[in-house]
Amino acid sequence: MKEKPLISVIIPMYNVEKYIGKCLRSIMAQSYRNIEIVPVSDASPDRSLAICEEYARVDSRVRPIALLANQGVNAARFAGFRASRGTYIAFVDSDDFLPPKAIEILWQEMERTQADIVAGNSVKFYDRLGFLRKPFRRNKAKELVLPELFDKYFISYFGENTLSAELWGKLFRRGLFEESGIDRKPPLYVRGQDLMTNLLLFPYVKKYVVVEAYVYYYRYGGITAHYSPKTYSAYKEQYEVKKEVIRKYNYPKALPYAKLSICSSLCVNIANMYKAGLPRKEIRGFIEGEVASGFVDEITTDVNLLDWEGFLLLGAKDIEGLMEWGEREGKRRKRLRLMYDCIAPLLRLI
Repeated sequence: MKEKPLISVIIPMYNVEKYIGKCLRSIMAQSYRNIEIVPVSDASPDRSLAICEEYARVDSRVRPIALLANQGVNAARFAGFRASRGTYIAFVDSDDFLPPKAIEILWQEMERTQADIVAGNSVKFYDRLGFLRKPFRRNKAKELVLPELFDKYFISYFGENTLSAELWGKLFRRGLFEESGIDRKPPLYVRGQDLMTNLLLFPYVKKYVVVEAYVYYYRYGGITAHYSPKTYSAYKEQYEVKKEVIRKYNYPKALPYAKLSICSSLCVNIANMYKAGLPRKEIRGFIEGEVASGFVDEITTDVNLLDWEGFLLLGAKDIEGLMEWGEREGKRRKRLRLMYDCIAPLLRLI
């Protein structure tokens, strides 16, 4: 019998000692056995690496590695990639986990179709509530090839999410990362790493397959993101990269979506500044700076801003209106967070 190919499962990790055991056990228990599991500690200060080393002593397929300095999730991912040996690559976030046949389902479809990427559906796991919820809209099975694949679906990574923007829940042909050069120079941002990796990878994809099976449990609320000025700066930098990609591949229909995406990021940043309790003077200075630089003019020109108050105020460059809207939206987000924090422990008792 022909030996099945080696599949590398790469797990970047930082401060996940609470979750990494469940993640590893779900991968070790996969029905597809010819795998190597590469957890990568991004200089994590907790026991994450030690836990992985304990599992490695009982299962030789677990091969933990450690970065000496914290470099970010994508740097950890691709350090794992360079250390891996598999013909195919899967990425798993360290606070998530897999159903038992996930890898086998993806590989079987990869083998059948000879695709570059096979993607499945995911289930959201509410961490503090302790229950699962399948998404309302399930991605239907499809086989996509050129030229339709590029013409119709490249738009997914500019804001029109017709294909998944995540790296998890997929199986990749290893050569894609080598052909695109992403293995040597991955996009390193504090947010949006998955989307930008897919964006830069996609022009090299000739066949993309979606299966209807649920192959991934995504933990919602496991690792909480807090406001950081670096987040908006990262999205703004990504907008510039998107414009460059649009020019390089002559894909002008994506530009309005890229503009809407950064408009949303700007509005959300204003609300999150209020939510974080930043001084009004600092928030006003941020808005005035984006308007004065001409950036707001650029991203609101030749684009349908939709019927959303934040977008409309941004298009009108209404600084006072944006201040008032941001304060209301920031308070609303804070209330929702407080409600979730109060209700979640009670629901677990039901």
